[in-house]
Amino acid sequence: MSLQLIETKIITIQNQQVILDSDVAELYGVETKRINEAVKNNPEKFPAGYIITLTSENKSEVVEIFDHLANH
Repeated sequence: MSLQLIETKIITIQNQQVILDSDVAELYGVETKRINEAVKNNPEKFPAGYIITLTSENKSEVVEIFDHLANH
């Protein structure tokens, strides 16, 4: 996995640099639901603030900027 590929997945939301769950799944070659299951089943492995939930406003903003995410 190249650093350049990972850097293309980083976006800024709520003044934080993040990678969407679907992009993390793509980087690891798994389904998005597997990433979300891992987070749900292992909350102790993720520090406070590591996971954020998008509001519908955030999602609209992200889709506006990255139109390829419209079907998420």
